[in-house]
Amino acid sequence: MASLKCLKGYKQRAFLVIIKDLLRILYIVSDNIWSQYFEQFIIWKFKKSSMTVFLPRYNYHFSLKRSWFPGHMSSGLKDIKDLLNGVDLVIETRDSRIPISSENKLLNKTIEKKEKIIIFNKYDLLDCDNKKRFQEKFYKNSIFCSLKDPKSIKKICENIRIKALKLDKISGMNVMVVGMPNVGKSTLLNSFRHIGLQPINMYQKSRKAAKTGAQPGITKKITQKVKIIDKPLVYCIDTPGIMIPSINDPITFLKLALVGCIKDNIIDTITIADYLLFRINLIDPELYLTPFKMKQPTNDIEELLNAIAIATGRLKKGGIPNIYTAATFLIKKYRTGNLGKFVLDDIF
Repeated sequence: MASLKCLKGYKQRAFLVIIKDLLRILYIVSDNIWSQYFEQFIIWKFKKSSMTVFLPRYNYHFSLKRSWFPGHMSSGLKDIKDLLNGVDLVIETRDSRIPISSENKLLNKTIEKKEKIIIFNKYDLLDCDNKKRFQEKFYKNSIFCSLKDPKSIKKICENIRIKALKLDKISGMNVMVVGMPNVGKSTLLNSFRHIGLQPINMYQKSRKAAKTGAQPGITKKITQKVKIIDKPLVYCIDTPGIMIPSINDPITFLKLALVGCIKDNIIDTITIADYLLFRINLIDPELYLTPFKMKQPTNDIEELLNAIAIATGRLKKGGIPNIYTAATFLIKKYRTGNLGKFVLDDIF
């Protein structure tokens, strides 16, 4: 271990990566007992060699159970069941950052007998490496989509068009878009309408068929059928985002809150920011070190939020850092893809 003193630059970082991987394995296979001894041993050795070491948290403890299932979701689920007989195709929309957590098993049970396409939306919020592995995992019967990329919308429209031609229904094919809140269902419908009707109304901008917004729960009831493709005729029905009435895993609830599927006031903003810090530290602390002028990584969310508040001028009277506005700022940066593009679910 004396050679630790000679580790410089990339060699030191490479060594730390190996140590982190070893710790992760030990946490998994040894019930945390030996890993704790190993962790203390590494810290002691680094102290003796006058080197600094940062060890991220490998478990996040959040035991407080929450639920968010407003009345409009319950009635929306009932309306979906009532309308299913007249629906030819269901499009289930999920968030690419939480491909497993954004699956609504309650909805899937309702629509299990219908032909379905799974759309993984917000695909642009993953980096190239994550995208490649993501496709390998979820390629079957799925389409990866970014509403900022017209090509991906055209791909979905073409897929729907082919199915409509095969169906050959005089009255047109009926498509229903379902999913959890704020995964992009209404925006998807508007994009379908814009792309699908483009050849007919080339010089006329199509009106929005569904209201959209940054917060979940904008759509509170099922909309009327909207034409999204003219030839062959295809109509689409937008539905309110349906949350699972009771989520047993608190971490899943945190993930949903972090990406914006749950209203921000349901879980404390500091807690959501702390979970984000936990995830970033496991990937690359550099994501926040340089932007917020920090010298060392931290597991302390208040330390990070204080640094953010100072670096971005989010201060109260007397120059006191406003950690709540800093937390909101941090979460927003992740949601918009400006603080790392990574998957929150453990799928790799």
